[in-house]
Amino acid sequence: MLVAQALSTVFLLLSLIVFAQPADDHDFSRISVEVTEIPAPDASTTCSDLSLGERIEKGEIIVQLSNALEISEVDYLVESALKAADEQEEEGLTCPGDGGFQGRARMPTLRAAQREKCLHNALPKALSDKMEQALVRILAYIDLHLPSIATTLLHTEGPPARSAVDLFLKDLLDYNKREPAINVYTSGGHFGIHADLKALTLLFPLSTSGVDFEGGGGTAFWPPVSLEKAKETDPTLVLVPPPGSVLLFGGVVPHKGLAIEKGTRLVFVASFLRKPRLRRWPNGTYTRTYN
Repeated sequence: MLVAQALSTVFLLLSLIVFAQPADDHDFSRISVEVTEIPAPDASTTCSDLSLGERIEKGEIIVQLSNALEISEVDYLVESALKAADEQEEEGLTCPGDGGFQGRARMPTLRAAQREKCLHNALPKALSDKMEQALVRILAYIDLHLPSIATTLLHTEGPPARSAVDLFLKDLLDYNKREPAINVYTSGGHFGIHADLKALTLLFPLSTSGVDFEGGGGTAFWPPVSLEKAKETDPTLVLVPPPGSVLLFGGVVPHKGLAIEKGTRLVFVASFLRKPRLRRWPNGTYTRTYN
């Protein structure tokens, strides 16, 4: 147990060194932002006076960051992930239950696997580091260019963390089970209707429709309704963004990874919120705080 804790501490310290790159060092010049409203039966409920972060929180919009990753970077990630999936299949490693995931492989980063105390079928270290570097890059972009997302959804207005990147580096983000992760889908592979129930989801498409896969694919969205109602109705929005882009949306939004008919589709996903801490008052009650 002590050895495992020591190794975990060493891994975290190394991660701090790897990812502690000032936000100003990132090149964000190619990234563009597109905001898409999720059509709702009662469109009058939307409010353009709200900040971007508030609209994501209410489940009104999807934010797409285009050109967030270089194509050469995407190619490396896909090649490495498929190689890892091949090796895991040869070794007979299978993916434990992950909600509505139905696909070839769902491979968490090393740190995600360590949190679940289950290292089988985790991403190789080099690939895991690359994916977390991409995640930090997007968090840095949010801090600099979309600050209302960080303050509204991740509570970065005060210590001990004053930025989304800082939350990552200080291990103050609470992720969904076995995330961040790469999902690999083949024919018929999909992710059933669900809501992530975290503050923010980042979805990185890594495959091209019509080239890497055919028929279906993409992500379907519903306005904030119960999952039972979503299952009874058609989605009001379907997005099939190109590789290199990132979708940002809130945890109240029902969505589904659509099945493909042929080929292979990969996505990298991370859903998270800021870890609160409990403050105990003299009367014995507790409240959640972020400071």
